[in-house]
Amino acid sequence: GIITFSYYSVDNAGNAENALTSTVKIDQTPPASYAYADSYSRSTSFTVYWDGSDASSGITSFEVQSREGVNGTWKEFVPSAGPSQKSALFTGASAGKTYYFRSRASDRAGNLEAWPSTPDAYVSVDPVVNGNFEPGDWSGWERGWIAWPGSEVPGQCQASMVLTQSFSGADTHAVLLGCPN
Repeated sequence: GIITFSYYSVDNAGNAENALTSTVKIDQTPPASYAYADSYSRSTSFTVYWDGSDASSGITSFEVQSREGVNGTWKEFVPSAGPSQKSALFTGASAGKTYYFRSRASDRAGNLEAWPSTPDAYVSVDPVVNGNFEPGDWSGWERGWIAWPGSEVPGQCQASMVLTQSFSGADTHAVLLGCPN
């Protein structure tokens, strides 16, 4: 907030000047940050990005945490990054797992953003190399509980393709594998 105050000075002879008024802006608001990444990776190593803003004093550092799975324990991924570092390579992921990421930032006034209650981003790791997304040809995939389009098998789920956006705004194809219930 903005603090307004008055002041004056008195010399050794007892002469006092007229009171002057001034204002000082005090930053009491923590910065805001977010992590982001492509939501799918074929590789067990992928890049995670983060960014943030602070309207008053400016960001001094970021922290980024990761966890494996929805119920995993949050672990330090990037314990301290300067304001110009905006990405890091996440390594050691396991195929078939989903990794979640969250960030927080601190500013020059010492304000520390709280960790968000929900993750900022997630990345599902699945090194699928067969199939052809664009025309919807998934015939090379072997999943016994999924019914591919055109093969209506009772008790199996119907696979479907969706077009979604990656963090960069580009279109990316995803296949929904599994039953909605």
